[in-house]
Amino acid sequence: MLVALSQTALAAGPFDGTWSVTQDCLPAADGARGYQFLFDATVEDGQLTGQYSNRSTSASETLSGRIEPDGSAKLIARGTNGKAEHTTGFQQPGSPFSFSVTARFEGNRGTGARTAGRTCNFTFVRK
Repeated sequence: MLVALSQTALAAGPFDGTWSVTQDCLPAADGARGYQFLFDATVEDGQLTGQYSNRSTSASETLSGRIEPDGSAKLIARGTNGKAEHTTGFQQPGSPFSFSVTARFEGNRGTGARTAGRTCNFTFVRK
């Protein structure tokens, strides 16, 4: 029994668990309003998966990607736009979007930023 427990503990990644995610997107130069998403993400074996809202609603986002053992992460956000104030340019509500996020995790905290387009900052806190 003790051997099984230590093998399980060894298999878990250093960032495995449930995380609270805050995504703050600042107002865009084209006039799109700023917004904030709050959601949970799960990390298993270094793989992060989080979901804002329900995929069947007009505004939703899935955040996913790998957290390396050193805490560096490359994530991707994919979803559909919601209210018009969340969109940029001439996108209509319900339009699909995708963007990259670089992040850094240390202990029970992490930060990240959208790599292109409007400014979006991410904060991660392990529950």
